[in-house]
Amino acid sequence: MGSDGLSSRSGVAAITRGVGALMATGSAVLHAFTLSHAGNPIVALGMLAMIGACLFCAYELWTRDTIRSWVLVGVMNIVMIGVHLPMTGGHPHHGSVSVVVAPASGATAMAAATGVAVLEVALAVAVLLYRSRRYPAQLVDSSVSARSSSRACASSSLVR
Repeated sequence: MGSDGLSSRSGVAAITRGVGALMATGSAVLHAFTLSHAGNPIVALGMLAMIGACLFCAYELWTRDTIRSWVLVGVMNIVMIGVHLPMTGGHPHHGSVSVVVAPASGATAMAAATGVAVLEVALAVAVLLYRSRRYPAQLVDSSVSARSSSRACASSSLVR
């Protein structure tokens, strides 16, 4: 079981974590493809770090499927989108890093990686919203019994 109470083996949870892990692995593959288009060693080192981070997220989702792993995926992909957007095109600004990433095939892979990152954020948000809306049974039972006891008190005072 995951730490959030959802069984990692249940059908929907297994499919969701599998899709998330597959997308994270796909991000790592896209980063590996753009590695050959890195304009300098510092960018290449950054891409190697991102490949490792993407594979770590895929591992976390596949093996643990916890709220922590989904938060990690969401936050890391938001950061990735913020880093990729200035590099994917548009008109250059002073100090733009778009000159660091080489020709069209690298830019295409970066645009694809940005698209995958957007999908990963959407999936992570959906999973986190779903899991955070679930309440433990003891809270539901205690609130139901509290409501029924207050109704019983109210109806008994009306009878008198």
